[in-house]
Amino acid sequence: MNGDNVKYSIITSFKKWYGISEWIMYWSIRLKYFAELNIYKLINPKRTDKYRIGLDALKSEVRFEQVNSRKVPIIGHRQLELSLVRGFDDLHVLFKFDELSENIIVLWADKIDLRVIRRLRKQRKIKHVVTVPTACKYDYKDLMWNFPKYECIDYSLVASDNVKVKNEKLITSQYHKKIKPWASGVELGKVDLSAKPNLSCICYYKRLPVDRELTEFIESSGIKCHIIEYTKYKFEDWLQLLPKVDFVIFYQDYIETQGLAMAEAWAHNKPTLIKAGRSPYLTDDTGLFWNTTDELKKFISEYKDNPEKFLSQFSPYKWVENNMSDKISVQNLIKIFENI
Repeated sequence: MNGDNVKYSIITSFKKWYGISEWIMYWSIRLKYFAELNIYKLINPKRTDKYRIGLDALKSEVRFEQVNSRKVPIIGHRQLELSLVRGFDDLHVLFKFDELSENIIVLWADKIDLRVIRRLRKQRKIKHVVTVPTACKYDYKDLMWNFPKYECIDYSLVASDNVKVKNEKLITSQYHKKIKPWASGVELGKVDLSAKPNLSCICYYKRLPVDRELTEFIESSGIKCHIIEYTKYKFEDWLQLLPKVDFVIFYQDYIETQGLAMAEAWAHNKPTLIKAGRSPYLTDDTGLFWNTTDELKKFISEYKDNPEKFLSQFSPYKWVENNMSDKISVQNLIKIFENI
C-alpha cells in the first residue's frame, strides 16, 4: 500500500496500469467498433450515432477545466466530477487524480478497467474501490447492472433509492449489499435570500416537445417564461438564467435517477414544479409535484396572485446546503469508505 498520507484517489481511467493483455483487449474492442461503424454506414448511412458513441467512449481524450486554481482532467459527467473536486477542496481533504492510493473513486470504467482493478487489489496497491453512478464507459446497459457482481468493487454507488430498487430486481440477492445510494453534490449559488420576486420562470423540457399552450398561459398571466430544452442549451447560460427567475417548471416524461438540473435550481434558491414521480429528491422545501397541466396552472395562478406568499413556503437553498452540497456529498462518500 502507498506510504503517503493521501487516502483518496479519483480515477478517470486505468490505462496507465494496463498490461499487455489489457492493451490487446482495448485495441480489439476498438477495431471491432470501427468495423461495425463502417458496415453500419454501408447499410444505413443516415444513422451512425450508435457506433460513433461507442468509438468516442474508447478514446483517451482528456479535457481540462480550471477548478479552484487547479487543473484537473474532466472525463464523463462533467458536473459530477467537478462536484467531487470542489467537495474535497471544501473539506480541505487531500486527494489524488489518476494516481493510486488506498481508497479509489472510479469515475469512468469498462470491463478492461475492472480487470486492472482486480489485479491492483491483488497486488495490494489499492484497498477499497467504489464506482460512482456514471462509471460505465461503454457497453453501458450491461455494465450498469453487473458492477455489483464484481468482487473487486466494494460498492456500486447509485444516484437514489429508486435506482437501487431497480438494480436489485436484476441481480441476485447476494449482491444487493454492494449497491448503495449516493447523491452527487451541486455548487451552491450566490443568492440573495431576501430578494423580491420578479415575475419570471423557466420551463425546462426534457425529452418532450415544448408545450406552447402552457407558455402562452404563463405569458398571459404576466409572467416572463424562459424556455430551456434538454441538450439544446449551454450550461453557463443555464446558470446565468437561474438568478433571474423565481421558480422552475420541469416538464418531462422521464424519471430522473437523481436530477442534477433540479438540484442546481434548488442551489440557486429556486423552487421547482415537477411532474409527479419524476424526481427522487423533491421535498416540501424544494417544490411541488403536479399531476396534470390543470394542476400545474393552478400552482402558477397561486404564484401570480401572491408571489411572495407562494415562494415563502419553500427553502430550496437551505435544503441543498444541508443535504446535497458538494461538501455534504463528499462527506457522505468518505463515510461510505470508512464503513466498508
